Amino acid sequence: MPLSKINGEMTDEDVEKVIKHFDDAKALISFLASITNEQRIEMEKKNRNPMNFIKHTQLHMESHPVYMPATTPIPGFQRILKLLHNLRHIEVAMDSFHKDINDTITVLETDAYALARRYYKSAKSSAKEGDHEAERIYNDLAVHFKPKHKRKKTSDTTPEE
Repeated sequence: MPLSKINGEMTDEDVEKVIKHFDDAKALISFLASITNEQRIEMEKKNRNPMNFIKHTQLHMESHPVYMPATTPIPGFQRILKLLHNLRHIEVAMDSFHKDINDTITVLETDAYALARRYYKSAKSSAKEGDHEAERIYNDLAVHFKPKHKRKKTSDTTPEE
């Protein structure tokens, strides 16, 4: 299988710059919430398909504001909706970026694995020809391909009568 055509380089400085951009973005959105998995599950149970309900309610609020509780003014609700809308746009951009990063990592891991296998096969071939250093390298790398647990034979697991 031919290697991918990804031909990029990243210095440690480049990585630091990217991470700094994320840190700067986080600083701009200083109100981000952090919830536990249990809290997320509980909220998702209570709010099944919340956006349909929220949008539907918004239509009624705008046409019949008299039913809005005094403790929750419509401008507060609209502020929350605008914030939700803006964060959704950021989420979409981040999801796309996250997918691209994951896809690139998968392709590069596949390339690196293919190159490592070529080296392994070369060492194996040289070991078969009697090269002791190649045999040491081959044996060291071969542990990655041997099963970790030997299966017991069915006769070994059958209770004696």
